[in-house]
Amino acid sequence: MIRPLIAAALAIGITAPAFAASDQFRMKIDYDRAALDTPATAQAEYDRIKTDVTERCVKEQANIGLATPIAIRFCEKRTMDRVDLAIDHPAFSALHEADLGH
Repeated sequence: MIRPLIAAALAIGITAPAFAASDQFRMKIDYDRAALDTPATAQAEYDRIKTDVTERCVKEQANIGLATPIAIRFCEKRTMDRVDLAIDHPAFSALHEADLGH
């Protein structure tokens, strides 16, 4: 029981510096604010933006190694949180919350 916990703690300790080093990047997000006014177009806009964020996170986290899937998920969540704050639209925020499972 102790060995898996030690291994998990060690894995987190090894990947933590990689997460911190790769966390900062600038990304321009283009969106149509008017498209956020209807549910169908808001969903399409959210999906397009999330795809762009995922592609960028995959590129940014490519050199992490074994922790790449975890780093990508962390990057996606953090970046989408920032995009949500920047866009600041109720429909986008609702879609983001639903995507997070809240």
